[in-house]
Amino acid sequence: MVRVFVSYSHADEDFRIELDKHLAGLGREGVISVWHDRRIFPGDALHSKISEELQEAQIVLLLVSSDFLSSDYCVETEMSTALSRHEAGAAKVIPVILRPCDWLTSPFGGLMAVPKDGKAVTQYESQDEAFLEVAQAVRHAATSLTVSDAGIIPAFNSTDRDTITDDLSEQWNTHSSNLKVRKQFTEFERSDFLLQSFRRIAQYFHHSLSELQNQNEHVVTRFRQVDSNNFEAEGYVDGDLKTRCGIWVANRDQYGMTGIFYSSSGIGNRNSFNEVLTVIDDGFDLHLKASTSFNSSFERNTELTVENAAEMLWSKF
Repeated sequence: MVRVFVSYSHADEDFRIELDKHLAGLGREGVISVWHDRRIFPGDALHSKISEELQEAQIVLLLVSSDFLSSDYCVETEMSTALSRHEAGAAKVIPVILRPCDWLTSPFGGLMAVPKDGKAVTQYESQDEAFLEVAQAVRHAATSLTVSDAGIIPAFNSTDRDTITDDLSEQWNTHSSNLKVRKQFTEFERSDFLLQSFRRIAQYFHHSLSELQNQNEHVVTRFRQVDSNNFEAEGYVDGDLKTRCGIWVANRDQYGMTGIFYSSSGIGNRNSFNEVLTVIDDGFDLHLKASTSFNSSFERNTELTVENAAEMLWSKF
């Protein structure tokens, strides 16, 4: 059974209660067990119990709202610990966007959020539909945890036992560096990679614009997040607009393709673009590909990491 920790602001308790209802089926099936601070019993040490449960959790749900982002405890204690464990591969963090707020440039802004496309729960006509998407995401994350993720050593059969030393501590602790296995990527995995790539590119631009302005006193920059799938960037020198761009992600067919679009004239009505990044794979990993770019650093059809793709778009800007 996978342990799930729910981090939330008490201002959003009604949402947490509704989420509990949608996750109840998973608990009844034995897929997950859910913990939040309302499960602390009288006499328990509040902070140490929260820390203990957070360290044991395999999935951490961040219930995101303006109240969550303004809570020092949620952000500096629970979220910070959760992201550290996520980066170490010890847990999986899933942001759940409850209400519209400026979360894209937060420390977890590069993670795949639910509901789909980071649309807030309150923006759905039916909140049941939104929480259903959350429950399905939790089920997928829980069932994808493998035996090796849980740190379990597979049992040896009888013929293996004769050739393996009884003292496991003396085993040769090394392995081949060639451990990749070819796979076919699903539509969900490609869509997930595309959305996460867009959010990381948005973070890259936001931080780069801030640094550009900080390091050049005659430069002013502007980052405008239109919504979770669109943003614009502008650069002014001595008060005059010198460069701008609009970047958006289309997860459905647009111009006959799906990808991350770049326009040097801003978002506008998204009827033209100068560059588009699409998702490709080499049989082992997912990458981005520039469809129209030609320059010495980034050739067209080159497999790009997200960082390479962000730098390519920044160089155009």
